[in-house]
Amino acid sequence: MWAWRARMLIADLKATKPYKGHWQGRFEIRQQADHPKRKSAARKLGAARVSAAVQPLIEALEDEHLAEEAAIALSQIGDPRAIEPLYHRLKRMTYTVQPAGQSSVFNEGIGRATGQALASFAPQHPKAMELLVGFLADKNRGARDIAAKNLRTLAELRAWQPRTLKEHVCFLVATGQAKTAAELGDPAIEPLAELACHLEAQDRDDGLAYVAMQALASIHSPRNAETLIRFLSHDQAAFQHFAAEALGKIGDQRAIPHLARLTKAFTYDHFHGAHKSLADTAREVLVRMGGPQAREAITALTNDSNADVRAWAQKALAKV
Repeated sequence: MWAWRARMLIADLKATKPYKGHWQGRFEIRQQADHPKRKSAARKLGAARVSAAVQPLIEALEDEHLAEEAAIALSQIGDPRAIEPLYHRLKRMTYTVQPAGQSSVFNEGIGRATGQALASFAPQHPKAMELLVGFLADKNRGARDIAAKNLRTLAELRAWQPRTLKEHVCFLVATGQAKTAAELGDPAIEPLAELACHLEAQDRDDGLAYVAMQALASIHSPRNAETLIRFLSHDQAAFQHFAAEALGKIGDQRAIPHLARLTKAFTYDHFHGAHKSLADTAREVLVRMGGPQAREAITALTNDSNADVRAWAQKALAKV
């Protein structure tokens, strides 16, 4: 492309057009952004791979009307100076849960273009890959989902593979393959536990935290018992509930004192419905475990200050 033509297109990234409007009781002609012209300029600069346009296009990432075209153009030019700005633009992506039938297409388009642009640098630039992988455990759900989809594409193209077990587990959970993560067995225990705690600490309403916890609870291995027992003291009722159910299937007697404490935890969570409290599950698991330790714990509960707990304990003794 001729240098003069490139300069004209770069200038067009800030093009304006006259607009006649009613201002303070009178008509005036003012200037407003010419969005079609700006978008056209970005597309042409990207197609021609004009290196002189990199910085203006980076600045255009801040323009909500131009960010999508700017991201695509930067990926076409391929200058690594764009990596950090693309990362920060994706990290600032606004994520909202939309009502049924509605979607934030405008914002999703920017996020999708920015994520794909960042991913285009990843195979040749380790920094871009590192930033993309870092999104797998990010609290920004929108950016995380976009990064996960792009990493999955790179993995299918054999352009990327997880370097560590922790990275592999994060990738599987973020891409909807939590069951596959659980099938890794004992090695996945600590990575899943760490991921569940990390995501929940960032955002208690992050559904992916509970997906990770469910995957952890589906590993019915004796080696998982100690980790699950720790979760019985977690302040999130759903985590306690999943852990109690899993320990009932593992049958580790070390959990009995902790489960006995939860027999009066009348808390509910979205994942177990409004008709089954944590106390109900803890009681079922205690009875199922049986044995002298369970019987001793239940006997002690016959003297509990809570009348409901005393009544249950007296009935439960006949089943243990």
